[in-house]
Amino acid sequence: MGENYYYYDGLKTLTSNIEGKQIVYCGVLPMAKMATGDWVRLIVYPLIFDEEIKSRGGSATAKYVFLVPDWDSDEIDPLGKNPFYLRPKGRVYKYQLDPEGCHENRALHWSSIFQEDVTIATEGHAQIDMELISASSLLSEHSFVNILRAALTEPEPIIALSEEIFGEEDPTEGRSILAGPVCRQCKYSAGEMEYIKDWDRIQYSCARCGNVQEADITEQEYWVQSEILEAAALSVIAPTLKIMRDNADNVNRDSIVSRIVNINATDHGNGLDRLVVPFVDSERGGQSIKELMEFAREWDKPHAELA
Repeated sequence: MGENYYYYDGLKTLTSNIEGKQIVYCGVLPMAKMATGDWVRLIVYPLIFDEEIKSRGGSATAKYVFLVPDWDSDEIDPLGKNPFYLRPKGRVYKYQLDPEGCHENRALHWSSIFQEDVTIATEGHAQIDMELISASSLLSEHSFVNILRAALTEPEPIIALSEEIFGEEDPTEGRSILAGPVCRQCKYSAGEMEYIKDWDRIQYSCARCGNVQEADITEQEYWVQSEILEAAALSVIAPTLKIMRDNADNVNRDSIVSRIVNINATDHGNGLDRLVVPFVDSERGGQSIKELMEFAREWDKPHAELA
């Protein structure tokens, strides 16, 4: 089993023992303006981690990986409190409009803003080796497709896993859908699909525009429920370390993601170390990277309210 390392003291312990190339998974990029807590998790702790390993002068190096959830969406119908009780009703971030009209779509907008903001905010600091990976770029990867196929064709075991963690509720009016194709015509995910097992193909009928499409499972685009999409991506990224925030929601999310990663008994997640960082709120916002790095080195509790 991997170990959990808490806050800055845990980070120092972790960096004193590692060697070789580390793949540090920093998490999913928000598809909105980043809050202070996002900066702490996504930028501040990776910067401190990188400074620590470089200061020790050993063989350890690190690449920091971020997931762009372009096949996720906030245009869904929740069917209960469990985040796996839901149905899609709109477009994935890849096909939602850029809110400011400066990029091709919402996913590209916020991932580009992230890179620009990081470049500006970290001026004067040593640059870290960052990689942004779009979920849609992973469809050629075998492990990603295996988890996608399970979500498309056999959602019940995944829903049962979620109920062990989030609790079981009374049956909802509609059947939960955990993944579905994107219509090639109108770009919505709102229709009915049929899996043709002998050929590993998906036939999809769009309820919005009436388009009918059929193709191999690796030749279509998809909406995928948030935790399943992250699990499928992690099965490819195969990190050595994951950064996560310290609150109940994130612990539950991490638990279900790890179990979905292992859905095909590949056992990717059991040896994964986790760097647990504070859950930070700020009424003011706008703290500099220097201020946040100083805070991160001093704070040793799960939650912080910055003035």
